[in-house]
Amino acid sequence: MKAFKYLFTILSCLIGFTVNAQTEKINYADKIKGQFVLENSTCAGFEFKDKHTVLWRNEIQCMHPDTLATYWIDRKTFVTKDKKRKNQDCPPRNWIYKVEYFNGSTLKLKGIWTGWGEFTTQQITLNKNE
Repeated sequence: MKAFKYLFTILSCLIGFTVNAQTEKINYADKIKGQFVLENSTCAGFEFKDKHTVLWRNEIQCMHPDTLATYWIDRKTFVTKDKKRKNQDCPPRNWIYKVEYFNGSTLKLKGIWTGWGEFTTQQITLNKNE
């Protein structure tokens, strides 16, 4: 009986490891497509056009999104940068995000704060807009 419990424990660990290993290999740059709206919002959020371009809509100007260049650092982390120069005296704005969860309809991103001030890294939940 002890041998059976020991074998069951080992198999459970191996199966769990295999599932986690498969999840860790997902390249989100190829998977995330379409418009995702922030939780509790009407239209604010991201629209992933392809792995190199994303649109950002804010709640006030839904019809006039900002176009951002997207650079994937690894299979889970990406940087966005303004494509259109807004101020000749300043560098482009940049944002860093890490995919924490994605199931096709819900996208959870960790927004990694790199700017000045007291802001912190935050979790952002978006839902697919069909």
